[in-house]
Amino acid sequence: MRLLIAFVALLLSGCWIGTNLYLPVDARAVVTPGTYRWTTPSGEAGVAKVSIAANGMTSIDVDGDVSLIGLAPLDAQAQTFVSWSTEEDTQFYELAVRQPDASVILYTPSCEGEQAETARTAGAMIERGMLSTCRFASRASLESAMRRIKPSPNQEAIRFIPTWN
Repeated sequence: MRLLIAFVALLLSGCWIGTNLYLPVDARAVVTPGTYRWTTPSGEAGVAKVSIAANGMTSIDVDGDVSLIGLAPLDAQAQTFVSWSTEEDTQFYELAVRQPDASVILYTPSCEGEQAETARTAGAMIERGMLSTCRFASRASLESAMRRIKPSPNQEAIRFIPTWN
């Protein structure tokens, strides 16, 4: 199963989305190329080969199935990032946090409760339905909200752990 398809399944549980707020040119090389172990809170695990694609996006290869994500910095210390993946014209956003051991955790923001209010205050439109979705119209509003959320451990979508540590 594609690793990022698992992301999308997690993201659809009240995700933060937008329409092409980021382009590949906005991506930064955040994750050092190499081999990583990946784990999810549900216990799934595997090995991924990470590289930087020619367009600047981060390429994640799991058993020959390649997915691209973009990472754009949120702070001057380069510890937190907006992560995005694109499906057709919709981008799905996560919060990426670099850890002291060089691992990177991707958190899925919720469009419920306090995080939905943070998104709304920053300018997102809350789309109600079976699952609420926070839709951002601008990068500025998305980044403002991302800087203010406090992810909880149950929002951890995936962790990339370098194998050289």
